[in-house]
Amino acid sequence: MLIKTAKCLVCGARNAKQHYGSWCCNGCKGFFWRTISCRRNYICLNVNNNSVFVKCEIEHGRRNSCRACRLERCLKVGMDPNLIRDSWGKSTALRSRDENWDETGPSQRAFTLPETGMKKARRLEKRQRKSEIKE
Repeated sequence: MLIKTAKCLVCGARNAKQHYGSWCCNGCKGFFWRTISCRRNYICLNVNNNSVFVKCEIEHGRRNSCRACRLERCLKVGMDPNLIRDSWGKSTALRSRDENWDETGPSQRAFTLPETGMKKARRLEKRQRKSEIKE
């Protein structure tokens, strides 16, 4: 019995699974996640002498050659940026409404510690206060 494997709709690689609303391989899934979650912008440099834009060919062996065209292809085949979640499980679509989010990107946003990190920070703070009192 032959088992037919799905192909990535972005680059054509085998063993694609459904991610972010479309069929894609793990490489394209990771690329799409990094691009959207880090808010990266890419520019295609493939312009001929007449300043006419020529789309790059995205295939499995050369899928990393043009990130702008790869992202465009991801969106064209139906990958949805709103289905990406950050490490805390919050949708990236909701993250833009977060009052701590700055449009300049994730490196500029106010960082909030997870609950376990908050507990460790409080314990460290108490130890520092006790050592100051003893001195």
